[in-house]
Amino acid sequence: MRPKVTVIMPVYNCRATLGRALESVFTQSLGMDHIEIIAVDDGSDDGSARELDRLAAEHPRLISVHQANSGGPGGPRNVGIERATGEYVFFLDADDWLGAEALERMVAMADANDTDVVIGKYVGVGRNVPERMFRRTMPVTTLAEPDPNIYATLSVLKLYRRSLLDEGGIRFPEGVLSGEDQIFAAHAYLHARGVSVVADYDCYYWVGREDGTSIMQTGGTPAAAYFPRIALVFELVTAHVEPGELRDRLFARHFEWDVLHWRFDELYLRAGDADRRANESGALALVERWLTPEVTALLPPHDRLFVHCLRHGLLDELCRIIAFHHQSAAPTTVVDEGKAFAAYPYFRDPAVGIPDGCYEITDRLTAGHRLTELGWTAGGLAVRGHALIWRVGTEAQEVTLVLRSKNHPGVEHRVPAERFATPDLAEGRYTYPSAGFAAEIASVALQPPGRWDVYVEIAVEGLIRVARLGAVRDDQIVAPEVRLAPGGPFVTPYFTEEYGNLTVDLGPQGRREPVQVIDATWQRRGRLRVTGRLLAAGRGAGELTFRGELRRRKADETRSALAVVDQEGGFTLDLDLRGAEGGRWDLWGEVTAGSASALIRMPALERPPAAALTSAARQSEPYAAKGGDLSIRVTDRRAIRALKGIRRRMRNRPS
Repeated sequence: MRPKVTVIMPVYNCRATLGRALESVFTQSLGMDHIEIIAVDDGSDDGSARELDRLAAEHPRLISVHQANSGGPGGPRNVGIERATGEYVFFLDADDWLGAEALERMVAMADANDTDVVIGKYVGVGRNVPERMFRRTMPVTTLAEPDPNIYATLSVLKLYRRSLLDEGGIRFPEGVLSGEDQIFAAHAYLHARGVSVVADYDCYYWVGREDGTSIMQTGGTPAAAYFPRIALVFELVTAHVEPGELRDRLFARHFEWDVLHWRFDELYLRAGDADRRANESGALALVERWLTPEVTALLPPHDRLFVHCLRHGLLDELCRIIAFHHQSAAPTTVVDEGKAFAAYPYFRDPAVGIPDGCYEITDRLTAGHRLTELGWTAGGLAVRGHALIWRVGTEAQEVTLVLRSKNHPGVEHRVPAERFATPDLAEGRYTYPSAGFAAEIASVALQPPGRWDVYVEIAVEGLIRVARLGAVRDDQIVAPEVRLAPGGPFVTPYFTEEYGNLTVDLGPQGRREPVQVIDATWQRRGRLRVTGRLLAAGRGAGELTFRGELRRRKADETRSALAVVDQEGGFTLDLDLRGAEGGRWDLWGEVTAGSASALIRMPALERPPAAALTSAARQSEPYAAKGGDLSIRVTDRRAIRALKGIRRRMRNRPS
């Protein structure tokens, strides 16, 4: 049987972890009938080869291949690709292992969506792994989609359709210790029809070696071989992607990680002069050829500083900036006239003259916010939470709630918030005290009626960030009940269906029913007793009054009754239909709280009570009107009998 997937594993001096990695494949839920494993020993001298042969003797689906050391993982992976027979190939490193259902889930995703690459969720074991791309499962995505940014990871630890690799001539560069995966993964992405992301299952356990002996931990490929290989990635992107925003974003990723991050770190600081010069010249060659102003603007400030120092020969300054960047403390953020800067060394140092633009982070600062309390008070809708601009000290940050009318563009209502101390919040290397805010939205101030979206605005020294409030909230937060506002309209706070943001609806009826009808039963002598609960609890249910009113359609005739309202808003309403004229009567309710009063239509029950006699000649029948409201049809019994007689005679008439 042709295997569904071929797992390819390069093996080099990993005897201690080899068994664990292979065992995670042997126990896959996909079943070994659908899996083949090609493990290529690349000249190990620690007994890995013997252990590999022993395991292959016990497991017929494991193919053991031996070769002389090739100088990097690319060679053995290429051997695995050439020998693979599966519809898909998956690259597994011998230090790592798979979740039990990983291959089954990834293969199913590729089959269902006809995608060429599947990224299974990574779990870091003693190392950091990409996380943002795994916020949600994506059946199909492409490089053009910024969320999730699949280009954030160019490791090859993924599932690939084998025909993609063969038809595209996609293979690993050989003889290099690092950088081969970026070239391979980028090439595959650029040729793939589509990519899937499995984010709802821990697929791949990615291990950082505790002894610090991994290729990246020991410095990777020498600069003379490394940078020409990375140049191939820029050439690949140039050949496959038109100039513009997408190409700039892909270039920025390669400069940030492949050119600068991995080559200008603590290892660079510990390297000898020759190795430093080789890294500097190799990186500078790529900078001069490929780094445009548009791409530079996408880089974080430390990378812009690295580039500036390389271009201007500021090598001592470069070393100090690198050392500062890799220390535990984060740089202070300086806000000046609406712009923000990360105060790395030499910021506004006239003796060095590095431009402010290398330090600017204005476009990188986002608002952090969380809703922690929401409820009614005597004065209005009380809102409490956290709000801040990340990376900026919170002491001077001012918070304002901004309500924007959806029905009247340009109309807004601003509510200054008070600050109060909270437990410290954290983001990365930053901590932020005193980020709490509290505000009260007075419903009387929301005019004109309609829907009002709630935003939080944070400002400091001319720097302003605005974000919709509500989607990020504590688990216990629910939308408060509808309220009766002064002047008559109802105020309904709610969270939008699509994103869960907070909106306030101001209207004569309310977005949600302000009254709930629980039961309706006929009492003696033609009275209809309606019981329910007022959900628009103005200043406390005990201070509400509620009056029911029957209005006869097409006639100036009403019948009303005052309800008894208890402390929880429950009411009992007795409606007298004795002697009511024939026709349709609609049931309204008038809610009064202090000076505020509003008329509402009363909702019908799912099963209204049957018709009942309300006089000697008439019967009354409650029913649900077209809008779902409660109405009563009053008809003359004599007319009904006459109509029944006519119908009976029509049925019995000879044909």
